[in-house]
Amino acid sequence: MFDMIASVLTGGATGIIGSLIGTVGRYFETRQKIKQMSLEFDQEYKLQELQISSRKEELESEEAIARMETNAAMKTASYAHDASYGPASVTIASILRFVRPVLTFVLLGFVVYIFWQANDDKALVFDLSNQIMFLTTTAVAWWFGDRSFRK
Repeated sequence: MFDMIASVLTGGATGIIGSLIGTVGRYFETRQKIKQMSLEFDQEYKLQELQISSRKEELESEEAIARMETNAAMKTASYAHDASYGPASVTIASILRFVRPVLTFVLLGFVVYIFWQANDDKALVFDLSNQIMFLTTTAVAWWFGDRSFRK
């Protein structure tokens, strides 16, 4: 009878130990799966960051290309508009060649005159000089800036 009770107790104890070992094994297995999933998620996160970065660079490149195409189209349209006037006579072409230099020197003359006469009404001279400086810098930058004929 003692053997039977010992068998029941040791069998039950062995079953419980087996269950505990199985539970501990499942715990470590779950822990390993969580580590594996964490590594996979980290890798997926890094891949998505790379894709986002790549897409951002691609969009910036597309924007730069669109900007260049727009500038080229505007220059082409400007040159086509200027060419639409048709051929000018030699006299008119000679007169037109002097428009920019004459206007530039007149504006520069105004600037020099205003600075020489800057002794009476300081507020008026200040306003006029600001306006003339704006016109002068605009004229010089526009007239003598990049006016290439590339299409």
